[in-house]
Amino acid sequence: MASATQATILLLEDEADLREEIRDFFSYHGLSIHVVGSLKQFWQYAGSVRPDLVILDRMLPDGDGLSVLHELRQSGSRCGVIMLTAKDSPQDYMEGLEGLADHYLMKPVAMSELLAVVRSVLWRLRLVGTGWELRSSGWSLTDSAGTSMELTAQEFAFIKSLASQPHQVRSRHKLAEDMGKSVQIYDIRNLDALVLRLRKKATLQNLEALPIRSVRGVGYLFSSDIRLV
Repeated sequence: MASATQATILLLEDEADLREEIRDFFSYHGLSIHVVGSLKQFWQYAGSVRPDLVILDRMLPDGDGLSVLHELRQSGSRCGVIMLTAKDSPQDYMEGLEGLADHYLMKPVAMSELLAVVRSVLWRLRLVGTGWELRSSGWSLTDSAGTSMELTAQEFAFIKSLASQPHQVRSRHKLAEDMGKSVQIYDIRNLDALVLRLRKKATLQNLEALPIRSVRGVGYLFSSDIRLV
């Protein structure tokens, strides 16, 4: 089962500023996304990347994004489709849903709402697993397939800090504090070595790829759902 971070997401949006805002926001929360600005570019990309989910604007320089939805469904594609558009009449809304879009969102949209809808659709498509579990009893980490590995006290404290805000970046200093370290004397570069050890341990224990992502100059995030048990 693929994770959300491995899902292929393609955004068709002609507003350059909005494209970049969505891409940056999704990247910050651990999801990568391909972005294009026209129907022609969409079909060029779609032929090579085969998206799991597409986000479609309707009013484009070379046509209506609704045509993409129709062609995808006529071809038998079952990828997720989210319409994101300023066309907000009841008729427009019905055209999107009758064309078998999963959601129809109106502009302007909060980035957090768009991200939540994307995760919901990926979960429905089973492109997101049930998530990871961090167990305080016995200090262990379990992946979405049920495979577990034991953790040291430092490893547990590090992952627990990340798990307190999954999909959000935790600064290196905050991580060090949550591990009981003095930020004045603790070498935060030790966190990189800790993550490297965790990755190696997860590989040896046959866990799924550890979804701990480094954000340059800031810190780390846990880019999958995780709950403390």
